[in-house]
Amino acid sequence: MDLKARVSLFGNRETAYLGQAFKLLWLIDKKCFSWLVCPLMSMLKDTMQGLFDLIEGMLRIDSRLLDTESRVGNVTYNSWSALRNVGNVILVIMFIAVIVSQVSGFGIDNYGIKKMLPRLIIIGILMNLSFIVCQLAVDVSNVVGSNIYRFLQSLANEAGFVTSGGAETALGAALVAIIAGFAIAIVVSGGMILIPLLLGLLGGVISVLFMFLLLGVRQVAVIVFVIMAPVAFAMNILPNTQGLFKKWLNIFKVLLLLYPICGLVMGAGYYGALLMNDINDGSGMALGAIFSFVSLILLVAPIFFIPNSI
Repeated sequence: MDLKARVSLFGNRETAYLGQAFKLLWLIDKKCFSWLVCPLMSMLKDTMQGLFDLIEGMLRIDSRLLDTESRVGNVTYNSWSALRNVGNVILVIMFIAVIVSQVSGFGIDNYGIKKMLPRLIIIGILMNLSFIVCQLAVDVSNVVGSNIYRFLQSLANEAGFVTSGGAETALGAALVAIIAGFAIAIVVSGGMILIPLLLGLLGGVISVLFMFLLLGVRQVAVIVFVIMAPVAFAMNILPNTQGLFKKWLNIFKVLLLLYPICGLVMGAGYYGALLMNDINDGSGMALGAIFSFVSLILLVAPIFFIPNSI
């Protein structure tokens, strides 16, 4: 039997029964539905909260990696010190070039010396203090990202949103509609729709695993860029190599801004999910199902936003 025949055969009596059953479920007292939906909502909320906390932990740069009192931080500092020595050698060479030009009158003219000398001094100071500068930048990223996420989370928890009653009934109706829709699609397609559904589920799992992989790589990249800081500052001396310094600075900023941006997105998604659930309370059947679906999307979507931000 082809697909059109299946739809024609299935679409008259069974679909009508399904519509009546859906309306009947909506008319049932909300307390009869809440025994199933409330635990599901609570489990989903706790699961997403635990996942958000895990993601936040990976977004936060471990302070021990830059703490010279710890073994790992000491390794990082020693690696930075080795490249700082390279940067100081480059700086000394440039100072010698300036002195030779001043004494001999060849090479850099007086205007160039007056312009370059203050730049050399400032770059020399920043290069030797770059480890502390990077420590402060990482601390600011951690503090801002954590506070944004915690603020929106506490704001949502203290706002007094309604999380029971009609909202759970609407969510239950939405879940029933989604499950019934999948059942109809499976029957009508002869089970062929299971293949794209399973592929979509597999793609979601791979996306989450890839996100954790990228977050782990980001932790390593931040430390590598901190170690590279002295040479990067040294590259800012000459106009021909300033582009390398700008690339280092731009990538380093992106790596540090990721935590505040993701903290804002995750916190806003959590707040928006509870807000839509609150608006959902007391809504009609159609609007209730739509609001519940949007609430679920807002709760889950931030997880898939993070890989695109890295």
